[in-house]
Amino acid sequence: MFFVDVLPTTVTEILGYWNLYRCHFTTSFITLFNSFAPFFINLHVNMILFSLSTVFIFLSYYNNNH
Repeated sequence: MFFVDVLPTTVTEILGYWNLYRCHFTTSFITLFNSFAPFFINLHVNMILFSLSTVFIFLSYYNNNH
């Protein structure tokens, strides 16, 4: 019953650790997000454009062959 014994202590340790470092994590995450936001926005826009172009290519292929 190793898993049953370890799991509650691990959860309480993680929760305590989270409560201890929550403010630090929040500020670090905001800083990280601010530094990486342009990259993620560009990635998202590129993904949208790629999916749209794929749809248009498929539609033109479908229209030409039917």
